[in-house]
Amino acid sequence: MIDPLIFRIISLSFSLLFLFAALHKLGNRDNFRAILLAYKILSAGMLRTASLLIPVVELGLGLAWLASSVLLIQVYLLALMSAMLLAAYTSAITINLIRGRNYIDCGCGFAKNSGNDIQQLSSGLLVRNSMLILASLLTAFSISARELGSVDHFAWLMATGILVLLYGGYNQLLSNNSAINTWRIIPEKSAEGSHA
Repeated sequence: MIDPLIFRIISLSFSLLFLFAALHKLGNRDNFRAILLAYKILSAGMLRTASLLIPVVELGLGLAWLASSVLLIQVYLLALMSAMLLAAYTSAITINLIRGRNYIDCGCGFAKNSGNDIQQLSSGLLVRNSMLILASLLTAFSISARELGSVDHFAWLMATGILVLLYGGYNQLLSNNSAINTWRIIPEKSAEGSHA
């Protein structure tokens, strides 16, 4: 069983995650389509549809998680669909890491996609997504019958805020790591060129 407070924290966090991701992708459809193209998984004919369908699905999931959190309604299909979408993202990242294509933008951040601002593919993204999948599946456990008090409602909002900050901090560390790795490669290449 899962405590109703934990359920609400996870649900509201997923709501924010999916809503912000959807709005970001819908507001930058050309950029998102270019990121999908860079993954080299979808055919060119599917890119236009996928660049609209993915954010619409994320928007629907975000609204469903919000309703689930506020109304304390458990929807098992919601947890499963979220886990499946995150698993699809994780699979796409894994395929490209195996191909050695870690230099492309993951498409999951809110970067401007210019220069070193992109969040490159890395094993850190696999860890993050795996934790998100586990958190999603955790909400499929039965909710215990415990009444939430006013302290619980305060804790719900504060804990969600802390999770948002931790998520943002982790993503920033991944972006910084990508930038640092890029800076390290440039001097090595210029040093090799000077010896030639």
